[in-house]
Amino acid sequence: VTGSLVEDLTEINTANTQPDNTFANWASLYHVINNCNLVLTRAGAVRSEDPSYAEGDYLADCSQMLALRALCYFYLVRNFRDVPYVTQAFMNSSQNRNIPQSAPDSVITACINDLKTAEQNALSASAFTDWRRVGYMTKDAIQTLLADMYLWRGSVMHNAADYQACVDYCDKVIASKKAQHVADRNETEVKDYYLASGRMMFDELFVDQNAEESIFELQFSEAQGNMATCQYYARINNGGKPYLYASSIFANKGLVYTSEAGGKKEQDWRGLTFTYNSPTTVGSSDGLELRKYVSDFTETGGNYNLITSTSYATKNRAYTTLYQQNYIVYRLTDVMLMKAEALTALATADDDIRLREAFNMVQAVNSRSKTIELSNDSMQWAAFSSSGIATMEELVLSERLRELAFEGKRWYDLLRYNYRH
Repeated sequence: VTGSLVEDLTEINTANTQPDNTFANWASLYHVINNCNLVLTRAGAVRSEDPSYAEGDYLADCSQMLALRALCYFYLVRNFRDVPYVTQAFMNSSQNRNIPQSAPDSVITACINDLKTAEQNALSASAFTDWRRVGYMTKDAIQTLLADMYLWRGSVMHNAADYQACVDYCDKVIASKKAQHVADRNETEVKDYYLASGRMMFDELFVDQNAEESIFELQFSEAQGNMATCQYYARINNGGKPYLYASSIFANKGLVYTSEAGGKKEQDWRGLTFTYNSPTTVGSSDGLELRKYVSDFTETGGNYNLITSTSYATKNRAYTTLYQQNYIVYRLTDVMLMKAEALTALATADDDIRLREAFNMVQAVNSRSKTIELSNDSMQWAAFSSSGIATMEELVLSERLRELAFEGKRWYDLLRYNYRH
């Protein structure tokens, strides 16, 4: 790492971040926002010049631009709170760019209104069978982003209507994903949620990519490599170590997989596949290197002992400018756990209906990753039926940590929790 980057990382570590810190620069997000504004400003004129640019294509393009712009602002508000909100396109250097900051609630409300407009003309994910199914901001992706925004605003404003809106949009996405499922030849069981088995989840989501349960992924290819993820998760250069290590709480005797509700690490495929097995000898002495977004090992059905097998744990993507690992923004289990969180926030004392439904969501996410028979699983409703709202809220938060580890979710989960309290 160069000297300036070390200084920038040290600033963050000591909570003394300066305005010129590389990692606190929001220019790239505003670059995307301005591109969206350019399309929204100019696309109408293109229609009048190009008769082959059909109205349906125009409306679908505008839908995607509104959604991508809202996604950028959602990240900005959650990270920086008050931010400049711009819907005009900057086309020349003479335009005034000193835009005052807007309050976060007004930005979120404007984005929700844009997303509702985008939803009306959104592309259907079922219209595609290739990467566009999850590479475009489809109706599924827009409704997921709406659910996420309502959950955030509900947590900040303590608004039951926002929590209910989150639940409603989660239900729409869950129903849509169920309807899109294409059954295998010998498949007879009808499920509420079509999720990959715990054994195959890693390969389908983080090796093969664009899995059936995925909703929106940033797409990378030979023409556009994902060097940000490469350097952050895998390695800074061909021989260097990555920026990010997993805390020792993810280790075999750490906190994440030793709780009674979560199950032990050797009983959870996520615990066995998301990180390496042994603490790293470089950097933090008790940290773990990541496998998620790093390993390209494909499961072939062998009976691997993931605690000891080096063949499973050491296959890494090469450091290259063509690092083609997609980055997942939203997937189905994220939506399921959003709904569980919103239901718990809506619940009142002794509200067994909402709490049981929230528990069922958590259990569905947790059980698909278990290496043990479900009859031996410690996560049973009988153990939680009288535990109350606080315990259920902690269960949801813990399950999101296990399921979505290293996917850019945890900080926002903790912020929502603190806003609610």
